[in-house]
Amino acid sequence: MRSGIALPLAMAAGVFLAGCSESKSVPSRFIQPSLQPQKVSEALDVKIGGQTAARVQGDLPAASSGDRPTITLPATTVGAKAGDVVQVQFAVDSNTAVDALFAKVLGADDTFRVDLNAGNRKASTSFTLNFLVPANFATGNFCLRLAAQAAAAVGLSDTPICFNITGLDPDSTPPPTVAPAPSSTPAPTQPPSPSPSATTAPTASPSPSPSPSPSPSPSPSPSPSPTVVASPSPSVTPTATPEPTPTPTAAPDGSTAAACFNATLLEPGTRIVQTYNSSSTDGEVDFTDDRTVGDIVSFFGDQARETNGTTTSTTTTQQGSTTTTSQTSTYTQSDAQVPQVTSLGAETSTSTQAGSTQSTIRIDPGRVARYDLEAGQSFQQSYTTTVENNVPGFGTVTTTTETDETSTYVGRETVTVPAGTFETCRFDDTVTQTTQGQSSTSQSSNWFDTGSGLLVRQVSGDTTSELVEGTINGTPIR
Repeated sequence: MRSGIALPLAMAAGVFLAGCSESKSVPSRFIQPSLQPQKVSEALDVKIGGQTAARVQGDLPAASSGDRPTITLPATTVGAKAGDVVQVQFAVDSNTAVDALFAKVLGADDTFRVDLNAGNRKASTSFTLNFLVPANFATGNFCLRLAAQAAAAVGLSDTPICFNITGLDPDSTPPPTVAPAPSSTPAPTQPPSPSPSATTAPTASPSPSPSPSPSPSPSPSPSPSPTVVASPSPSVTPTATPEPTPTPTAAPDGSTAAACFNATLLEPGTRIVQTYNSSSTDGEVDFTDDRTVGDIVSFFGDQARETNGTTTSTTTTQQGSTTTTSQTSTYTQSDAQVPQVTSLGAETSTSTQAGSTQSTIRIDPGRVARYDLEAGQSFQQSYTTTVENNVPGFGTVTTTTETDETSTYVGRETVTVPAGTFETCRFDDTVTQTTQGQSSTSQSSNWFDTGSGLLVRQVSGDTTSELVEGTINGTPIR
């Protein structure tokens, strides 16, 4: 797909959207914790007390009245990254031996259950819940509610424990700001609260991540604390039903895609502000990207145009709304004579309650966006994306993704989005990415305005992103 100063989506452990106006919504192969509780539940392999939990349909057992087990959590929020092994130690106090333990992802249809073996059946003791956060989790959060059963009595935790995941996140890793370019696809940290031990121990093995996202509130009581252990492994945004968008009207005219290359978007001092709405069957995300083109600087030995910006995204879930803000510097090279734009990478900083997460994305030899294509003509390229995430308490985690991309200029089409009706250049992109031996292929269609060069619409899987409003140097895009 193409990318640019458009949607702040897509730099993941594999592809970094570059260009002047486009970006990618989270591909369907990624799981958005804030919006997809059932997919989260299905992706987790949970162990409690050292025993693998079985997944059973239905809700947690109902709490009993009177004498029942009580559960004490070490914290109500825990920060982790995609690829980490999360360990949370909690205490159960009961007058009789505990027979079974339960955990449920809020909003999911199933529940995790462990029938304790004889050695674990004790009246009052602590247990460890652990699971691997799949590497295909995008930035977001999900919550678990715990329950314990002793004889016929059942007790539930007073509050859920919520996990703020820093993963392959579109909202926290915005794309560059230069003319459009074909491309493809796309992580928060929050500290726990009072109680015994909390540790973070990274593992030797890469895993993706960058950025933040909040969650519920705490509840007192002593007890051990969560441990997040970085570890390898491969793998946002609630509900709202978008109104149907009119089907684009094709109008091939044989002209090249050069009409969608806007040299102004490459000039120092140019300020581009774009607001998008991204919706799918899982929910919506609203985000605004505000960036300004800077000077030529050195980026890992290459001379490149630096563009600095701020992306603010709001995700609304059943638990409420979460707003994330990140600062990103993107690095590109351009040739207005061809015309084409090459994205070399980016640097992103996202602030969380636990501190600031820094990410560096390098693309070798660079992802090229070509605007000299004739209608129906395709362009193939391969590149390697290396993402280095420096997260408080985790150190630096590096992920490398190999990408093969084919971008086809379909031709001119007229589309209508919230920002208005636009004559556009349509590009269809097919991207195959391989990370840690795991390969996946995604497809997207992207429409760029012939006048401004900005991305006005994108469809990737069941996700549709549309321009709500945009300005270049204060002049609205019409």
